[in-house]
Amino acid sequence: MVILQGKSKKTVAFFHNNVLALPDGKVVAVMLGHCVFGPDGKVSAKYFKRTLFSLDGQILAKEAEAEPSIDFDAARLLNEGWELIGRIKDHSCPVIDPAKVWAKRSLEEHFSIAEPA
Repeated sequence: MVILQGKSKKTVAFFHNNVLALPDGKVVAVMLGHCVFGPDGKVSAKYFKRTLFSLDGQILAKEAEAEPSIDFDAARLLNEGWELIGRIKDHSCPVIDPAKVWAKRSLEEHFSIAEPA
């Protein structure tokens, strides 16, 4: 598991087996390679250099230094992740220019814009 923190160093999400979920366990995306696909099955972000970037290069979250524990239902998380993978029709992933600025929208807001198809 990889814990992600926002600008304020608060835990905002985690990756478990390439499934991105909020701290409450809500699945918001899956990662294939460096590309992160949102609930609509379209690429919404990229993850590299221990940082999650929006497609315009702004920082959504960074890996936590320490890994606090999060309780979650791993089976449900993986099932929802597979459902999301089924929505992906286009696997192309754009090149982005990473910036050093934080996104104005939170990670949760970023991924809630796209509704499931």
